[in-house]
Amino acid sequence: MKTLLAISVFLTASSIAVAQDIPLSKILVEKEGWREIAKDWPNVTLLEGEAVGSIRIYQPTPAGQISPTGEVTRLPKVVVGKALSATSVNGPKGTYIIAPDELKGGKYVWFVSAEKKDAPLLKLPGLITPSCVTLWPDDGHLVIGEADGAYLWAVRIEADGSFGPGDRYYSLRTRPKEPLPVSAMVMDAGFLMYACTPLGVQVFDPTGRLSGVVASPSKEPMTAITIGGEKADQLFIAAGDRIYARRIQAKAAYTLKKAKQ
Repeated sequence: MKTLLAISVFLTASSIAVAQDIPLSKILVEKEGWREIAKDWPNVTLLEGEAVGSIRIYQPTPAGQISPTGEVTRLPKVVVGKALSATSVNGPKGTYIIAPDELKGGKYVWFVSAEKKDAPLLKLPGLITPSCVTLWPDDGHLVIGEADGAYLWAVRIEADGSFGPGDRYYSLRTRPKEPLPVSAMVMDAGFLMYACTPLGVQVFDPTGRLSGVVASPSKEPMTAITIGGEKADQLFIAAGDRIYARRIQAKAAYTLKKAKQ
């Protein structure tokens, strides 16, 4: 299954130079580290990079925004918006969300079609504790992190938005006999995956191999991650009540869609 998924990267992203064994030196910007962007932002559930360069902050409803040049503003409390977190992601055909099954118990990954069809339930042997989800830039695969596991899962998305085959794809760096919760994920325009874990931000190349682990900007648990900013080349992370950023050599996934317009 992993081989089939790797082949899919080349077929669906043939216009992108997909490298192998990409070290962190080719991902991070030399001599640049984390910068504190904002404080007094507790319980951030999602950071969302927008095509205009701004970053939307959710707690879990829309609560604030970071401008392309770094100014942080709070939205009026009267603003009403859909609650969002790392447990859901919107695709072109609908929404993929982690939610409990009232009959079976436990949490599962669901696809809620924009056409109001019945919500299919993802059934993958071994996927026990889904914790967060994200989509590849081409919307061709859904990636699922777990609250206690050693892998990130990749599931093919069919033309109608429903689930195709899936399997463990990205092997996480772990510690013996310690749970490794994955709290949030994001993928850049080069199909590199960034996953927030207690060990740091684990970065994977398009073939699923670990490029390295970027030290967390804080001792507090990371709760949200995205890529954006004025030049779409900054990694943003929420941890504790602070939001941090650092430049990377990659670009945000939304730049691919902008280039095609």
